[in-house]
Amino acid sequence: MVKQIAYYIVLISLAYWVFRWVFGKEYLGEAASDIKWGDLGLNFASTVGTFALFYFPPRLMIDYGFRQSLVVGALALAVWIAIMIQIIMAQQEDNRNQTTDLTDIVNFSVASLMLAVNICSGLSYALVRTGIASYTKANDIDYGRFMHFYLWHFIDIVPIVRVWKLLNVEPPMTIGNFWAGLPVLMFDLFVILVIIKSLKKWFATRDNSKVQS
Repeated sequence: MVKQIAYYIVLISLAYWVFRWVFGKEYLGEAASDIKWGDLGLNFASTVGTFALFYFPPRLMIDYGFRQSLVVGALALAVWIAIMIQIIMAQQEDNRNQTTDLTDIVNFSVASLMLAVNICSGLSYALVRTGIASYTKANDIDYGRFMHFYLWHFIDIVPIVRVWKLLNVEPPMTIGNFWAGLPVLMFDLFVILVIIKSLKKWFATRDNSKVQS
């Protein structure tokens, strides 16, 4: 499990760091020599911290709830969804009151992604427990396994890079019927919408920076 978590943290953060370092001058108005390692470290810690906040506490508590019963797990999931939505709304409010940079956009995207991961993981787990959905290559199915499953699909949305094929990492489980695939389709569509929104926000921020300069 530690190896999988390391994959997710590195891959989710890698695109941001490469983009900022290589294309900083053209797209962000800063040369590579102007980027301080201290700032990069703080931004990296901010991104990883957002991921960890939306991954570890809900994974432990919601998984524990589902191990007790579907009702307890659903209640724990509802509580954490409310908390995560409040955090995302607070991030958006802070961004309205100050200049938004790329780190803010990345953190919003990661938070939104993890919100979708938790919601779809809970839905898939409930469908399996009630016998509606089925998955193959799945042993000892629990809530945390579904979180890995959806994070795997998030990385797999980028088909050109073929990350998982290059790393020879198989999915934690495979879809067995229509009801198992429906939450995955919903998740993929949501991720695409978040990516589009983040790109629009980034272009708007870049244009505003050019106008002010």
